[in-house]
Amino acid sequence: MEAAILAWLQDLAIRSFGISLFLLLAIDGAFALVLFATRDREIVNRWTSRVLAANLMLAGTGVGVPVLALGSRLAVRAVAPFIPSPPSVFINDQDDDDARPRARVLK
Repeated sequence: MEAAILAWLQDLAIRSFGISLFLLLAIDGAFALVLFATRDREIVNRWTSRVLAANLMLAGTGVGVPVLALGSRLAVRAVAPFIPSPPSVFINDQDDDDARPRARVLK
């Protein structure tokens, strides 16, 4: 269970960084393309604050989510040894000698 949680947190961190970086580059590239195509100063004045807000939001999620995932991974690793695991039981049905199946505890 611990390994699955750690893997999910790692995947979440990598995916959020990648998506944020892709969207940041796509928005800035589209904005630059529109600016160079139209060469209109009014578009710069009207849209720069919105593009800057999107950049700040994407930079925050691209850095913040992986940092929080790393902190969560550290917390899981610190707490996991204190959580007891249920005992595992393996029932061996291959022996036909006994009427009852024998059970042994796996470690």
